[in-house]
Amino acid sequence: WLPSPSSDTPVFVVWHETQVRSVADLAQHEIISGSTSKNSPTSFYGRLLAELFNAKIRIVYGYSGGTPEVLAAMEKGEVQGIADWSWSSLKAQRPAWIRDKKVHYLLQGALERWHQVLGLGDALAVAA
Repeated sequence: WLPSPSSDTPVFVVWHETQVRSVADLAQHEIISGSTSKNSPTSFYGRLLAELFNAKIRIVYGYSGGTPEVLAAMEKGEVQGIADWSWSSLKAQRPAWIRDKKVHYLLQGALERWHQVLGLGDALAVAA
């Protein structure tokens, strides 16, 4: 859990075929996270998490189609994750991913810890 001024709850998710199941796993296994540009939230949060947790996150830029293009890249195996995707968008755009457990949730960003996503990592506890 990372504090965020957003009223929605962004989550960091990875594709189910990766070996990563938790933030701790990112110290052992690299993931490729998709992003539109170096200035986008998906890039910022990916870099922040890499620094905070010494995580092996490589960010690939250039998905000019935004989140939908990154999600398509995840399905094709081009990238394994996205570092800042709102929970409401996940539920609306890819409900089958939730139902079929196609992604693993690593962290959330919100003003308060939100328990709708079960098993979500707590960034503050990990960083301490």
